[in-house]
Amino acid sequence: RISIDVKDKHEHQTGNYSFYLAYTGPIGGVGANKNIKVDIANDEILCNDPVEKIVDNEYSDLKEEFTILSYTLEEIVAEKMRTLMQRTQPRDLYDIWYMFEDENKDIEDFIFNFQEKTKFKQLDPKQFTETILRKEASFKGRWETNLNQQIKDVPNFDDDWRSLGKHWRKYNKFIGS
Repeated sequence: RISIDVKDKHEHQTGNYSFYLAYTGPIGGVGANKNIKVDIANDEILCNDPVEKIVDNEYSDLKEEFTILSYTLEEIVAEKMRTLMQRTQPRDLYDIWYMFEDENKDIEDFIFNFQEKTKFKQLDPKQFTETILRKEASFKGRWETNLNQQIKDVPNFDDDWRSLGKHWRKYNKFIGS
């Protein structure tokens, strides 16, 4: 049996909500971070319909397969790109680096959704790379500290930043800026 408790409910000025689900699994256990953050946004645009995805089951005692409704990869990456224009969280930059470098995704596949999302938020998609490049020092200063809590082996910031340059150039060429 799993016990769940809702903590830290917060309604933002935008009308969005956030809260944490604190949980204890069937065999208990101790750990400082047994929380799942939930954000409910009323001020976002979806470019693609959600899709049903099979949940990977890594537990040998659970035989049944089940699905959840999920955003498409195009939706998630475009949203991450848009987020980079509005906040400076190293995790967002890392996620983009991971998709483009480790997963070999092509930035061009996400540009149209990204443009829709920036226009909805009244941002200029032609300012994308310029906005990110201005934040380099801030990303670098918080890279290790922030990602250490989320990733086992934090990659070198300078190497990752340099490798993202080719994707930013490709983006600029695609949109003509």
